[in-house]
Amino acid sequence: MKTYAQAAAGGLVLLLTLLAAGGWAAESVDPSDKLIRFMRTEHTPSAPLLPPGAAIKEGFEPGEGEPVGTVQIIKGTVLVLRKDSGAAFHLQRDLPVFTGDTLITEKDSRVTLLMQDNSVLSLTAQSKLVIDQALLKPEGGRDTKLKLLLGRVRAVVSKLAGKSSFTVRTPTLLAGVRGTDFAVAVAPAPDGPPQLLTAVLTGGGQSFVELLSPAGGESTVLCPLSVASADESGKISKPVRVCWKSPKTLRRISPEIGLNCSIYFRRMQ
Repeated sequence: MKTYAQAAAGGLVLLLTLLAAGGWAAESVDPSDKLIRFMRTEHTPSAPLLPPGAAIKEGFEPGEGEPVGTVQIIKGTVLVLRKDSGAAFHLQRDLPVFTGDTLITEKDSRVTLLMQDNSVLSLTAQSKLVIDQALLKPEGGRDTKLKLLLGRVRAVVSKLAGKSSFTVRTPTLLAGVRGTDFAVAVAPAPDGPPQLLTAVLTGGGQSFVELLSPAGGESTVLCPLSVASADESGKISKPVRVCWKSPKTLRRISPEIGLNCSIYFRRMQ
């Protein structure tokens, strides 16, 4: 008859064998872990984000029309490329941004904007974001269209009366915001063939985001505290609820919003 120690040793050997074979280990892997790591990672571009023909000018010149936002917090080197002019300028605190502007953050740099509608945008290092449109409607509501070409952005979207639209387009999907707090990341996929991947993470409360493939057709609603992704095929992954990982990741993406909420909420009042 086996002793207790022998039986326990046999059970341990069986457990180690199963783990080595990937049996139990595979079941314990959270499918959201890769996407959360993707959201938290600063990805280095394979080519300069500033177009080759763009010239960086001294000083600052305003863009066309009325400002659509103002720089609230800035760290490092952040450039704004004016639409159709080929001229780029260094952004500083309290400077305005305009429709058509392209924002480019260099390594170890970041910028937080307060938009005209009281929404907050936080762009992380080595990112490229285009403000295609940021319109406040006279009858109420907004029509905001952003384009994230590379990097990460977090948005805290204000609530407005009237019909509103707030979208973020990437090379692999279109995110239509229905709620408050979310982040988008665009970078080369960590696995598989070379291609861009977009991941979207929602915060708590009423943070709903509708995900659409670029060609239309497929649509997925991302509920609060969830993450999903889409590659260049346009296929949207099944949303995964991540609970406590969401606020921790959002704070890591934009610590400015977490540490300076008083700025945001004071402007909202």
